[in-house]
Amino acid sequence: MASGFKFEWANEPADNSNLTSQASEACLCDEGREHPQGPSKVTRSATRSEFGGSRANSNLNNLPSVKEGAIFLADAHENANKRAFLGFLRALESGAIPTPPQLFLMGDMFDFLSFTAYTREFYAEYIRLLNALAEKCEIWYFEGNHDFALSAVFPRVRVVPIENQPFKFEMNARVAALAHGDVFLSPLDAFALRFLRNPVFLKVADALDKLFKFEISKRILRFEEGKKLNYKIPNFRAKVVAKLAKYDADAIIEGHYHQGELFKFESKFYLNLPCFACERSYFVVKYPSKKEIEFQIVRSPNV
Repeated sequence: MASGFKFEWANEPADNSNLTSQASEACLCDEGREHPQGPSKVTRSATRSEFGGSRANSNLNNLPSVKEGAIFLADAHENANKRAFLGFLRALESGAIPTPPQLFLMGDMFDFLSFTAYTREFYAEYIRLLNALAEKCEIWYFEGNHDFALSAVFPRVRVVPIENQPFKFEMNARVAALAHGDVFLSPLDAFALRFLRNPVFLKVADALDKLFKFEISKRILRFEEGKKLNYKIPNFRAKVVAKLAKYDADAIIEGHYHQGELFKFESKFYLNLPCFACERSYFVVKYPSKKEIEFQIVRSPNV
């Protein structure tokens, strides 16, 4: 079953170096779904400087492209009581879901994953599947607030740490900024997240976890099992507007908020991906014309 969103600019881009957004219009393409008002190997993390700079002085040719047929999903929050993402990965491995040219994992795919010993063992099958799939498919993993310091865990995956988000791509001759969503934070929140992701802190925490027979990791994962993931944020559009000016792009794609909504603005659009743990669906990118981007929402019996 598929439904989705479509966004259309008023005009086609003049050429590949024209980064000026045009007036836009968005429409919701719904085919039977009621929706709320909504292979390369790398051995290091992707950084902003590798692939692009600011929208004002970069040529689109310097940016990596989001290819037609790419799959996007976010916020699977896999745990002992949530295994939909595992089913999705197995379906990709078996061919039940055709291998896409790219797979964009937009953060919080796990309730708690880092390079620490217990979490790597707890999610061992996922790690094996993703590293194997990365041999056939270009995978981009945007770290979230539940999954971080992942470059050593996924050596074949293009990992984008939170400090390098938003990360820019070319999408149908437009500039798209991608992020998990917890960006542009207050100084205090940003410091707290940097501290939790600090390799020294994580190594010390991992040593303590081993000393206490991994009880720290087990308690974190048990706590996360009970969290409510299906919710609506009041005045979410206003929250988006407040951060939109900080994004220098024609299109913004995020996870994190679990809202599954598309908003149009004068010269750009904002897409918040649905929570995979709740919706069990993913987006497939299509380019119907040079001025359109379509996101087909696919629900598969395999997930």
